Amino acid sequence: TQSTWGPRSKMFKLSKCTHPKQSDASAEQERDRINIMVTQILDPTVRDISIFIENEDNDDIARICDALQKRKEMNGRLSSMTIKLAAVRATDRWKLLLCSVVSIPVEKLVFDFCTLSAALLDVFAEAGAHCASVSVLGLVHCTIDGDICHFTERLASVLPFFSSLTALKLEGIQVNQHAAATIVNALKPLSSLTALQINDSWELQESSILASAVAGLVQLHSLSIDNCGVWPAPLLNSISTHPSLRLLSLRRAHFIYSADFAQLVSANNTLEVLDLTGCPWRDYDVAAVTALSMNTTLKELRISAEQDDTTSSEMPKALQQVWTSKLTH
Repeated sequence: TQSTWGPRSKMFKLSKCTHPKQSDASAEQERDRINIMVTQILDPTVRDISIFIENEDNDDIARICDALQKRKEMNGRLSSMTIKLAAVRATDRWKLLLCSVVSIPVEKLVFDFCTLSAALLDVFAEAGAHCASVSVLGLVHCTIDGDICHFTERLASVLPFFSSLTALKLEGIQVNQHAAATIVNALKPLSSLTALQINDSWELQESSILASAVAGLVQLHSLSIDNCGVWPAPLLNSISTHPSLRLLSLRRAHFIYSADFAQLVSANNTLEVLDLTGCPWRDYDVAAVTALSMNTTLKELRISAEQDDTTSSEMPKALQQVWTSKLTH
């Protein structure tokens, strides 16, 4: 974060005991930064916009809304809009800003390290058909203000408005499998959706309910559940019969059992990329080696051979040998 936004001191409002000259300088810097944002929004050649508002108690949001309205009048389509490091509250000003954002055709909408609430999501319901321009929606390492279950239920209720959604990315949002399944089930009517990422959520763990929901996303081409410590067996089993999945990433999942791997690579005939980096293996089964040697659709396999004393190192090493042999023939 610091490499993008500079010293952390710039992210926070100055305290009341700050020297007046420093406060004046900070205010001037903030004005300059807002001016640059407004200029970028009004420049039709700029397709990727980042909004970082440090203080919503001034006219910054109003100025940006005016600029977005002018951009809309210019028929200025945006490739991406990223709202960064903001406490996006359910206030009239923030609601006006989000309505302005989705009223412009924007392909990718990302909330990056923001604080969000369930009430704020009402904006998307109010925007209705305007949300149809968004093809990629991302909530990245956002803090949820309030009950996470209420938030995910509200998110699930507004997702159908994003009727052209091709990819949903939830990263660093701490959801359990019930909440994740609620979101996944809401995606089923979206025929355009092909990619789903639920990463860095250590609350996930169990996966049987989530696996059942994922199995219903028959249009899905790419599924990533990385860095969640999830029990992978139900997911591997449900995906073994998935009709269209091409990429599955379960980085740093919990124990992989050889029989589940064998079933996946022998039964599934669409999977092209399988990433099991950082996953410990529980046992050794020659059937897994045989299944991999017979597989004709996989183009990429990533597994970790280094295992500790409580897990099998023979299984991943044997699979790596088979995979290397397949690549060289």
